[in-house]
Amino acid sequence: MPYSLTLLVLPMCLHQASREEILENRRLSVLRVFALRPDLLVNFAERARSLVQYATEAFALLASKDCIKVGDDGCISLIPRRVSPQPLNTDDAERCRAAALILGRDFAQINDRVTVYASLSIRP
Repeated sequence: MPYSLTLLVLPMCLHQASREEILENRRLSVLRVFALRPDLLVNFAERARSLVQYATEAFALLASKDCIKVGDDGCISLIPRRVSPQPLNTDDAERCRAAALILGRDFAQINDRVTVYASLSIRP
């Protein structure tokens, strides 16, 4: 998945209404979910900007533990069996992880940041 798309995962997963829509509509593309519910994008740019620092710190930690690799094309990949699949402490945290998994799969499948950003009506 392109690095710029990874920065969209936290603001989508941590926003409860967005997370619930993603989880309730697993069969739809994430882009389709947001197209059907444009109200979920209200204040999205602010949420995304406020979480960039946390996302980059998380990437730094994952990289220091050899859990991710960055390809020559700038795509980030998770190294298999390096991140623990153990349950998290709360149901809310588990729902965030489930939504992140869906987002990651969708964004990796699309693999074109221009399409994602245009579909969400946001600028990089």
